[in-house]
Amino acid sequence: MEKINCNISINTENFIIKIKGLKEDNIEISYSGDVDYTELVNSLIIIIDEQKQIEYSIENISNDDEKLKLVADTLKEILNEYNKNINSIEDMKENEVNDFGRTNGNDNTYNLNDDLPF
Repeated sequence: MEKINCNISINTENFIIKIKGLKEDNIEISYSGDVDYTELVNSLIIIIDEQKQIEYSIENISNDDEKLKLVADTLKEILNEYNKNINSIEDMKENEVNDFGRTNGNDNTYNLNDDLPF
Protein backbone atom coordinates (compact mmCIF):
# COMPACT_ATOMS: atom_id res chain seq x y z
CA MET A 1 0.00 0.00 0.00
CA GLU A 2 1.25 3.43 -0.86
CA LYS A 3 1.81 5.87 1.96
CA ILE A 4 1.78 9.62 2.41
CA ASN A 5 4.74 11.00 4.34
CA CYS A 6 3.79 13.81 6.65
CA ASN A 7 6.04 15.98 8.80
CA ILE A 8 4.63 17.89 11.76
CA SER A 9 6.77 20.66 13.19
CA ILE A 10 5.96 22.85 16.15
CA ASN A 11 7.01 26.47 16.56
CA THR A 12 6.76 27.03 20.30
CA GLU A 13 7.57 30.76 20.02
CA ASN A 14 4.60 31.51 17.73
CA PHE A 15 2.37 28.66 18.98
CA ILE A 16 2.02 27.25 15.46
CA ILE A 17 1.91 23.64 14.31
CA LYS A 18 2.89 23.19 10.67
CA ILE A 19 1.85 20.00 8.85
CA LYS A 20 3.71 19.31 5.61
CA GLY A 21 2.89 16.60 3.09
CA LEU A 22 -0.88 16.16 3.28
CA LYS A 23 -1.59 18.69 0.55
CA GLU A 24 0.36 21.13 -1.61
CA ASP A 25 0.10 23.95 0.89
CA ASN A 26 1.20 23.45 4.46
CA ILE A 27 -1.48 23.24 7.10
CA GLU A 28 -0.91 25.65 9.97
CA ILE A 29 -2.74 25.22 13.25
CA SER A 30 -2.44 27.80 16.02
CA TYR A 31 -2.49 26.51 19.57
CA SER A 32 -2.23 29.85 21.35
CA GLY A 33 -5.94 29.69 22.25
CA ASP A 34 -8.53 27.14 21.25
CA VAL A 35 -7.14 24.63 18.77
CA ASP A 36 -9.04 24.32 15.50
CA TYR A 37 -8.37 21.06 13.63
CA THR A 38 -10.88 21.83 10.84
CA GLU A 39 -8.29 22.37 8.09
CA LEU A 40 -6.57 19.09 8.99
CA VAL A 41 -9.83 17.13 9.03
CA ASN A 42 -10.96 18.70 5.73
CA SER A 43 -7.64 17.68 4.15
CA LEU A 44 -8.09 14.12 5.41
CA ILE A 45 -11.61 14.02 3.95
CA ILE A 46 -10.21 15.01 0.56
CA ILE A 47 -7.35 12.49 0.53
CA ILE A 48 -9.29 9.53 1.96
CA ASP A 49 -10.30 8.59 -1.61
CA GLU A 50 -6.63 7.98 -2.39
CA GLN A 51 -6.73 5.22 0.25
CA LYS A 52 -3.16 5.79 1.37
CA GLN A 53 -1.85 5.37 4.90
CA ILE A 54 -0.22 8.39 6.51
CA GLU A 55 3.22 8.00 8.01
CA TYR A 56 4.02 10.97 10.20
CA SER A 57 6.73 12.33 12.42
CA ILE A 58 6.35 15.06 15.01
CA GLU A 59 9.26 17.36 15.85
CA ASN A 60 9.92 19.67 18.81
CA ILE A 61 7.58 18.32 21.45
CA SER A 62 8.45 19.64 24.88
CA ASN A 63 7.51 17.45 27.82
CA ASP A 64 7.18 20.60 29.95
CA ASP A 65 4.25 22.09 28.04
CA GLU A 66 1.06 20.22 28.99
CA LYS A 67 -1.08 21.94 26.35
CA LEU A 68 1.42 21.12 23.62
CA LYS A 69 1.51 17.48 24.71
CA LEU A 70 -2.30 17.37 24.59
CA VAL A 71 -2.35 18.95 21.12
CA ALA A 72 0.30 16.51 19.86
CA ASP A 73 -1.58 13.55 21.32
CA THR A 74 -4.76 14.75 19.63
CA LEU A 75 -2.96 15.05 16.28
CA LYS A 76 -1.62 11.51 16.71
CA GLU A 77 -5.08 10.22 17.56
CA ILE A 78 -6.66 11.89 14.51
CA LEU A 79 -4.01 10.47 12.16
CA ASN A 80 -4.09 7.02 13.76
CA GLU A 81 -7.89 6.88 13.44
CA TYR A 82 -7.58 7.93 9.79
CA ASN A 83 -5.12 5.06 9.23
CA LYS A 84 -7.47 2.60 10.97
CA ASN A 85 -10.25 3.67 8.61
CA ILE A 86 -8.01 3.15 5.59
CA ASN A 87 -7.18 -0.35 6.88
CA SER A 88 -10.88 -1.03 7.38
CA ILE A 89 -11.63 0.00 3.78
CA GLU A 90 -8.87 -2.30 2.54
CA ASP A 91 -10.22 -5.19 4.64
CA MET A 92 -13.72 -4.66 3.26
CA LYS A 93 -12.39 -4.70 -0.30
CA GLU A 94 -10.53 -7.94 0.32
CA ASN A 95 -13.63 -9.61 1.73
CA GLU A 96 -16.15 -8.48 -0.86
CA VAL A 97 -18.08 -11.31 -2.44
CA ASN A 98 -17.47 -11.63 -6.16
CA ASP A 99 -20.02 -12.81 -8.78
CA PHE A 100 -19.24 -16.47 -8.11
CA GLY A 101 -20.07 -16.33 -4.40
CA ARG A 102 -16.42 -16.36 -3.40
CA THR A 103 -14.75 -13.78 -1.28
CA ASN A 104 -11.92 -11.83 -2.81
CA GLY A 105 -9.64 -13.02 -0.02
CA ASN A 106 -7.08 -15.78 -0.42
CA ASP A 107 -9.16 -18.52 1.19
CA ASN A 108 -11.46 -19.16 -1.83
CA THR A 109 -14.43 -19.72 0.48
CA TYR A 110 -17.97 -19.65 -0.77
CA ASN A 111 -20.70 -17.38 0.45
CA LEU A 112 -23.28 -19.56 2.21
CA ASN A 113 -25.95 -16.87 1.91
CA ASP A 114 -26.30 -16.98 -1.85
CA ASP A 115 -29.75 -17.22 -3.46
CA LEU A 116 -29.08 -20.31 -5.54
CA PRO A 117 -31.77 -23.02 -5.24
CA PHE A 118 -29.24 -25.88 -5.05
